[in-house]
Amino acid sequence: MKRIGSILFLLLFYILSVHLSAQDISIEASVSETEAAIGERINYSITVSGKAGNLPKPQLPSFADFQIYNAGTSSSFQFINGVISSSVIYNYAVIPQKEGSFTIGSAKIEYQGKVYQSQPITIKVVKERGKKPGKTPTIEEQVFRQREQSEVFVKALINKSTAYINEPVNFQYKLYINNATLSHNYGKESPPFTGFWVEDIPPPQKIKSSIETLNSKKYRTLVLERKILFPTSSGVHRIGKTKFQFIIDDLFSLFSKRVIREANDLSIRVLPLPDKGKPEDFKGCVGHFAISTKLSTTKIKQNQPFVLKVVISGTGNIKTINEPLPPTWEKVKLYDSSSSININRTPAGLTGSKAFEYILIPDTAGEIRINPFRFSYFNYMKKKYMTLKTSLIKLYAQPGPASIAITRSGSTPVEMVGKDIRFIKEVSRIKNEGAYIHRKKGFFLLVLFPFFALGFIYYYSRYKLKMETDIKFARASRAFKLARKRIMDIEKKLRSHHLIDIAYDFEKLLTGYIGDKLNIPSASLVIDEIKKSLEKENVPLALVTSITDLYHKANMIRYAPAKAGKTEYETLLNEIKGLFNDMESSSLKERSLRETIIEWFNKIKPIIFFIMLLWFSPLLSEPSPVNELFQQGNKNYKTGNYEKAIGIYESIKQKGVKNGYLYYNLGNAYFKNSQLGEAILNYERARLYLPRDRDVKFNLEFAENLKVDSIQEMEYNPFTKIIFFVYDLFNVNILFIFVFILSWLLVAIFAVKWLVKNVLYRSLAARIFPTIVMAFLFFLILFMIKVYHAQNHIDSVVLASESEVRSGPGQDFTVIFTLHEGTKVRERNYSQRWTQISLPNGFNGWIDSKDIERIEK
Repeated sequence: MKRIGSILFLLLFYILSVHLSAQDISIEASVSETEAAIGERINYSITVSGKAGNLPKPQLPSFADFQIYNAGTSSSFQFINGVISSSVIYNYAVIPQKEGSFTIGSAKIEYQGKVYQSQPITIKVVKERGKKPGKTPTIEEQVFRQREQSEVFVKALINKSTAYINEPVNFQYKLYINNATLSHNYGKESPPFTGFWVEDIPPPQKIKSSIETLNSKKYRTLVLERKILFPTSSGVHRIGKTKFQFIIDDLFSLFSKRVIREANDLSIRVLPLPDKGKPEDFKGCVGHFAISTKLSTTKIKQNQPFVLKVVISGTGNIKTINEPLPPTWEKVKLYDSSSSININRTPAGLTGSKAFEYILIPDTAGEIRINPFRFSYFNYMKKKYMTLKTSLIKLYAQPGPASIAITRSGSTPVEMVGKDIRFIKEVSRIKNEGAYIHRKKGFFLLVLFPFFALGFIYYYSRYKLKMETDIKFARASRAFKLARKRIMDIEKKLRSHHLIDIAYDFEKLLTGYIGDKLNIPSASLVIDEIKKSLEKENVPLALVTSITDLYHKANMIRYAPAKAGKTEYETLLNEIKGLFNDMESSSLKERSLRETIIEWFNKIKPIIFFIMLLWFSPLLSEPSPVNELFQQGNKNYKTGNYEKAIGIYESIKQKGVKNGYLYYNLGNAYFKNSQLGEAILNYERARLYLPRDRDVKFNLEFAENLKVDSIQEMEYNPFTKIIFFVYDLFNVNILFIFVFILSWLLVAIFAVKWLVKNVLYRSLAARIFPTIVMAFLFFLILFMIKVYHAQNHIDSVVLASESEVRSGPGQDFTVIFTLHEGTKVRERNYSQRWTQISLPNGFNGWIDSKDIERIEK
């Protein structure tokens, strides 16, 4: 049992890793210091990374006790074997405002409906660090310090005052300090950088100062910000003045003070790019670049795709690099192109690379020549245009499979030699299997039934325990049941006219019921004790009076039975019955489990009936002539009248009947009628309801072998194939039945644990519990994956004999390949009458919606 549980656990873990690994994403937060002084800068960074091309921007936590400034971002991308990996770092400068211990909350991102968050960070803020207390200055010293004021100012600096359009300009704010210490970078009012593309350079983890001499004075300098500016238009562009606020510890002043300093404004003269020598393919890139190419493989086959990567690297505005001019393709078809970018922001400038990937498909076998790509840019250092070219690439394509774009002429019937599809299913009755279980009404209520049962068993176990341990509760719960039994005995004796025998039974009936209800010992069952107990339980006075009167009447009959007749006995019994009913309705009532169950069942009985009605409505509404029509269709198929058979089977479908045998026979009829696309469509539908039927599998594979389009699918390792083999064995309904049965087995195990005292049974339940749990989780995961696949993956089959797939949703877009009937595609997006589809080999494009039909409708 343990070995089976381990195997199921490994299968479950592997399925989860296969389906969830493609969505790995993480977020981390870090700080340069976990202890700082008030006003001291701390670098706070958020790193978002994952296997996605467009990572979401994080939501910042609250910085109520800090001032925060954006310190730039940096990113890196990788595109390997069609998988994108990227990382983005968001940098911020945070400045604590008061002393204490503060926690920066979690940064959050939301991606594909899930929320990821970083770990919170605690920062300890002290009043000051590294300063030794000194003696209180004298009045003379204070006057001297007022005379020698500290010097603090900020300068805006650029490395060039004249630049071409899109030429990088290094810009920085530098702080100069003389005879003072910067305690707090309080903030700034920055002007807009109109006319420039701005890239922020992240600050270093530790900011270092340097010494400069100006006007014979030495200053300690700090670089506050660095940016790279790329002018976007010609002319003179002005960068306005910027106001900074600082908290300064003046060496000649007793207290810190806030100062405002204004950085100088700057003007940059932007020159237009020269027209002389401008290449025709120039698209505005300025800098210094190189170009290279790389193939995904050197083993090229006819009609098999391979990837050609063109990489442009260098210094400049990498983001604005446009696609290089592609050559004219000979014997090769271009399918698609994509790009990835890698940028490094440093004080020296913006460097990195941008890669363009092209998917190429050789049309024919033999030698293939990929002519050079061209890329032109303006070299601002040499002040002239440069044109780069890749090397000529010569390849040899080996003969490969038939192209997915080969057209089939005519519509001649399918001819088989020695082989044929398997015969139709001749079943006596077909039923409407309806939609999948998870799409039926009342599904979630059905799922909740085991939980209701588990709650009821738990409640009953608590009830049994209380009955065994709480004598008062047990006596009160059984009181009415015992009273009814005694009443039945009295009624039996009355019918037999044994009046004297029941004279004592009336008092015993009355005192026994009241004693059980009030938990009074038998020795204390006297009228005075009963009255006191009733008053203590706040029983209404009228009810107490009735009990007292009946008690006296019972005593009279007991001690003088000869004076009472049958009529008096019956009257007294009816009065006692009425008393018991009144007491059961009063505050003395202790509801029994049976009464609770009956009341609970009466409340939910309409809900159960409604669920059953919804659940079995497809069967109840099944048309009576369906089976006769099905037999007529089979007869026409046997006689070779395939068109009439198709019409009859389709009429059954139009009545809303969904059945695997119906789809299988319909697929056979379409196949014999040379309608390959419709045949494959219905075989696929039959497989949904008959996943383990060998005839369905054989006919589907037989029909697919006759398709024009041969598409290479992803290869899996043997273990993965086993997993998907198990996955394909069952449809959603079967998996749900397994989950439902296993859930009730778990309920039964808990019932044994809570209700059964037999040690052997409890031990057996404990032994099989881990295996049942693992099996339950295994089939539950498979069921959830199946449901997710059914909800999010919409598969269709091409029915048109030939359909053009275009690069966009419209007739004006380029035809990138052609599909033929019977090809299975996956729907991705929609635009009016066009559908975006993808193939197992990664190809995608837009197809006319009328040319395809969904497998599951």
